[in-house]
Amino acid sequence: MLPAQKRRRMHRLRTWNHRSQTPDSKAKYRKQALGEIDRMGSALGLPKDVRETASDIFRQSHQTGIVVGRSIEAVAAAGLHIAAAIASLHRTLDEIAHVARVERTPIARTKRAINAEFNLALEPGQPSTFLERFGSELELQEKSIQKARKILDSASDEYLGSGASPVTIAASALYLGDRLTGGPSVTQKEVGDCCDIYDRVIQDHYPILEEFYKEVC
Repeated sequence: MLPAQKRRRMHRLRTWNHRSQTPDSKAKYRKQALGEIDRMGSALGLPKDVRETASDIFRQSHQTGIVVGRSIEAVAAAGLHIAAAIASLHRTLDEIAHVARVERTPIARTKRAINAEFNLALEPGQPSTFLERFGSELELQEKSIQKARKILDSASDEYLGSGASPVTIAASALYLGDRLTGGPSVTQKEVGDCCDIYDRVIQDHYPILEEFYKEVC
């Protein structure tokens, strides 16, 4: 059972939503949102089942009133980001924002609101989940990607949980893996551009990963 205060809040939001939208406008609103999810999902290479999960998240968010005061694009993009994480096909907020018709900040805010409403406790993607995709986009040799995986395996749990983003650690491991297998065939800037991070962040992190790797080799 929901607390009385939350039930009253949801009732007010539903009443406002019913009064402000005709059946035709509601249908149009949902159709537009689901179309956005399908468009963005296709652009990101996400499979149909992820897009369907994102559509379900949008429908539930619409029913509970989370969409009130938020753009269709922000709710659709946030739902897609969550659905990708549920399927362990993580996409960064920057990647989502790149294909969305809204900036990163409202997507992040809407995602937090949805997570709070439905008590979702989604873990961020591990660095290893990004290696294959970013390595492919950078056209790195398979041996460089496998070396990056070994580099991550050598890193301590304390470092991996130190607060650096999984994308930052993955990008740094890919750059180092490329160097250790005959590179560099890519520059820090090229890796940073691919992963939507500053190249100076890679400069800070790859020497740390190199020290961990040297200890086990």
